[in-house]
Amino acid sequence: MLYIQSIVVYTLLALLMCLGAYYSKRDVPMAKLWGWMPIVLFTLVFGLRYGVGVDYNNYVEIYEETASYNSFFSMWENERYEAGFIILLYICHLVHAPVFVLFSIIAFIQIYLLYKAFKDEGDILVFLYATFIFTGFC
Repeated sequence: MLYIQSIVVYTLLALLMCLGAYYSKRDVPMAKLWGWMPIVLFTLVFGLRYGVGVDYNNYVEIYEETASYNSFFSMWENERYEAGFIILLYICHLVHAPVFVLFSIIAFIQIYLLYKAFKDEGDILVFLYATFIFTGFC
């Protein structure tokens, strides 16, 4: 049942993201809103996931383990993660955010940078969103 649910959710997500990218390039009312729809949908679906993916438990464990650090520099000295990831961890811990906020920020950064890189490339963004989801880049 979970397999079918995943297929339905990710297919609908891809279709809605492609639809948003398509209408954002057309002369329609609220074209800018259509352009942001794929970003918001992707951020919500991948930010609010629970127990999905082989790496989910690892990220939760990392998030919980790094909560004990008092400063950014102590986290930097004692952990072997990339600088950007440590900054995200530290900021989330600083505001006492739950782990889904970390997932949401990571998802937003991924899709927003993809959008910014290809927003002026015409209809390629429509196919790029579908490719991004169905080929496992996210």
